[in-house]
Amino acid sequence: MSRLRRVGRFVIRFNFLFAFLLAGFVEPVLVKPALAQDLSLDDFLETLKREHPFVEAQLASGRVAEFERDSELGGRDWKFEASLGYGYREPSELGLAVSESHTDFGLDASLSREIWETGGEFSVSIFDRFENTRSRVAAQPELGISSSAFFVPDFYQKGVFLGYNQPLLKNRGGTLNTVQYELKNFDSLLAKVRSAETSESFLLEAARLYLSWAELEAKKRILKKRVKLSGSQLNQTRRMTDAGVKENEDLFRSEESFWAIKKNLALVEANSLGLQEQIGVLLGRKSGDGLRVKFDLLTKVQDRTVEELRSKLTKQSRVLKLLNLNKERILREIESKEEEDAHDLDLELRAGLTEGEESYFSAFEVEKPDVSASLNYSRTLGGTSNTADLARLAARKLQVEKEYQSELNQLLARASSLAKQLTKYGEVIDANRKQLSSAVNRTRSEQKVYEQGRGELNFVIQSQDSEQTARFQLFELGAAYQSLNLELEALVDELFVVDEAEFSQKHSGR
Repeated sequence: MSRLRRVGRFVIRFNFLFAFLLAGFVEPVLVKPALAQDLSLDDFLETLKREHPFVEAQLASGRVAEFERDSELGGRDWKFEASLGYGYREPSELGLAVSESHTDFGLDASLSREIWETGGEFSVSIFDRFENTRSRVAAQPELGISSSAFFVPDFYQKGVFLGYNQPLLKNRGGTLNTVQYELKNFDSLLAKVRSAETSESFLLEAARLYLSWAELEAKKRILKKRVKLSGSQLNQTRRMTDAGVKENEDLFRSEESFWAIKKNLALVEANSLGLQEQIGVLLGRKSGDGLRVKFDLLTKVQDRTVEELRSKLTKQSRVLKLLNLNKERILREIESKEEEDAHDLDLELRAGLTEGEESYFSAFEVEKPDVSASLNYSRTLGGTSNTADLARLAARKLQVEKEYQSELNQLLARASSLAKQLTKYGEVIDANRKQLSSAVNRTRSEQKVYEQGRGELNFVIQSQDSEQTARFQLFELGAAYQSLNLELEALVDELFVVDEAEFSQKHSGR
């Protein structure tokens, strides 16, 4: 029986060894991917900023708004107008003279342009007309006048004029000419700020995905070491059981512990591989194969004071910039509404040369001056619509001012909370390091006592589990710590930084 028992134990040991090989206890040598790449968090985020379609689409929305703004510059373009007319009138009694026919033909053309700097309008115009009238004298027997026909010669008229219309009150300085362009410019800036804010939210979620991957990779390294340690422990327990030093219960506990760790490793590897694939897709790769985490989750960041956070928020918070831009836009609308309610008094100047001749070519010698000047006044009575619009805009301005103060308080409260959480998390991480150090020492002590035959395997496994839990908690805290720091960076708009000039430019369109 003892010989059969020894053969049986040999078969069992062989089967366990074979299973370990299949399960990865003895890890095969694998050829690393040719495109293996260490990926840091900064490199990951920078690549997304440059190349990810979502970020590019957000930035494109700002450019679309710019084109919509620039379309308003069409108000400064030269405008050409022309008309070509032909007229014919039937005969009419004109006392003694009777018009048999009257024909006229004319061409009028003008070129004009708004001058946004002054609010005026400059124009150049020409005309070229031809008239032909055929008449006769009606018979008047009682007066001794017989009917006779006569012709009025062809008559040609030509002229060229320069004109300028200048507002003296309403729209003086061109404030109404530029208002639509300036409002569209605000819309363009608002679109850029919103696109940057949306892009930053996208990058924050991507960064959190990276941190989860980094956490799983750290746990995977821990579990791989634990598998090797547990495998060695299983072999040692088997030898001690064979030698009769330990009971079969210890062997069963060791086997159970080993396979539980292998199961946890497989789960962590599966989850890590899934996140790795997501990271690869975000980077525009077909697969995440070859990507390796290059990031220390336990790196501490510098503490921030409330005063520092307040300064950063007031200077660079895009949420506050949106409210400020809205307020500036409302102020520009109020200015334009007040201008529309002003008295309309325009000075119109017109000067030119004309000529009228029976010969077409002689009429080209335009030399007769034709000058005019006039003051034109108009005023809308009542102004009900404008008054209501001004009241609405004033209420909206007050609302935005209150929203700004409320948003600043909320942002500051959140930023201060995150800063304090970071400080406390740093203290917790330090405490966790000390806990881990104690757990490591306890594991060594329990292992030593067990090897001397004075301890229980159960205590060894418990201490190893405690050590693993402490290691896991350390990296979980590190990932949470880094996530809080990223959220704080996003709150003060340091995660997605753009050219400040993009948000502060002011275009008058002049």
